[in-house]
Amino acid sequence: MKGDRRSDAVGVTLASVYSGQDEGKRSAANDEEEQVRSMTIKQIKAELSEMGISFQDCFDKESLLQRLRDARLGGYNSKQMWPKDEEIIPPSEPKEDATGTGSTMNRLSDIKEEYRKLRVSELRSMLGEQGIRWSNMIEKEDLVTALALRKIETETFSITQSLIPGKVNEVNGDILSLELEKSSAPIPPLLLDVYATWCGPCAFVAPQLEAASKELQSRLRVAKIDSDKYPQWSTKLKIGAFPTLILFDSYGKEIQRVEGALTKEQILEFVQKHINK
Repeated sequence: MKGDRRSDAVGVTLASVYSGQDEGKRSAANDEEEQVRSMTIKQIKAELSEMGISFQDCFDKESLLQRLRDARLGGYNSKQMWPKDEEIIPPSEPKEDATGTGSTMNRLSDIKEEYRKLRVSELRSMLGEQGIRWSNMIEKEDLVTALALRKIETETFSITQSLIPGKVNEVNGDILSLELEKSSAPIPPLLLDVYATWCGPCAFVAPQLEAASKELQSRLRVAKIDSDKYPQWSTKLKIGAFPTLILFDSYGKEIQRVEGALTKEQILEFVQKHINK
């Protein structure tokens, strides 16, 4: 009964505009409301996009319906889409590999099938943990696709598949050892921050490194290791000051290092000539 009352209240939204007018107009309004409610989410979003109306804050079909009603009645005066830096562009599906076997596509299909078994709340949580915004992703399949594509990207990004693009990944000795091994497939260089929790310059460089990593995304693996927890690595890497940033190539060979606190711009300059554009 509660659901019926809500449906009735919503159903007269358009019709009420014609209150006091002839029966034909009221009937037309009711027909339009029925047509609106029969639309799919994709159809609603498409019409709103054509009208230049933002819907990024609509998280279910009912809120999208109300936005469309308001837009058709002229009650929603935002005549522009959300800012470009806030827009989430759906990721592109990978193409078949050069051998024509389509192994990447098959792998993507398998990953999607696993993610479809999860609840929407679980998918959103996983996306959030990986820094992927999901506020525009209303249908579950959109969440599944975004996660599956990130999984494929991670598999060709990190030897251990534990490093996430666009993030400074805290690693232990075992993970670092594996990440520095020669990869059988092309992977990005590795920038390692060797730091100490008591070090002031280390605290300064941490957010700078995060910002640089976010900008570089999948062009560079970025990791950090606590020298107090893994002193053997400080010895192995011959660390003489904190923080020390070391850049390794895709085969685990050291290219260059720098000591001291760097800004985001200095970090980008430090790695720029060694990464793909």
